[in-house]
Amino acid sequence: MIVASTSSKSFGIYRERAGMLTVVSDLGAEATGALRNQALEVTRGLYFMAADHGAVLVIEILPNTKLKMLCRDELDAARNRMVVMRVLLASKLEQRLADNRYSYIVGQYGIFSILPLSSEQISHLLQ
Repeated sequence: MIVASTSSKSFGIYRERAGMLTVVSDLGAEATGALRNQALEVTRGLYFMAADHGAVLVIEILPNTKLKMLCRDELDAARNRMVVMRVLLASKLEQRLADNRYSYIVGQYGIFSILPLSSEQISHLLQ
């Protein structure tokens, strides 16, 4: 199993490369070494020398209880604001359209929301 994860969004360091690649396998030592070398080769092909100050920030924040709680509080505030905004959007759509077909928006997670908009509706919003 290969899992790629990022900390960039969680810590607000979007243009930085802070994350990891985790490989779980039952390969032997030789195959594991070959896999590691291949992953490093692919990584080098994507970027030669990634900036590390994003990762340094994460390493500074996580072990420090005060900074970690501050970061968690900021994330909670952002998450709660998204929930409130989704509830408000669904409510306004329900009032405006007199139906609840957009109520699913309230249950969505993450930064992005999926709306079933036509190309014409998207063009109108962009204007």
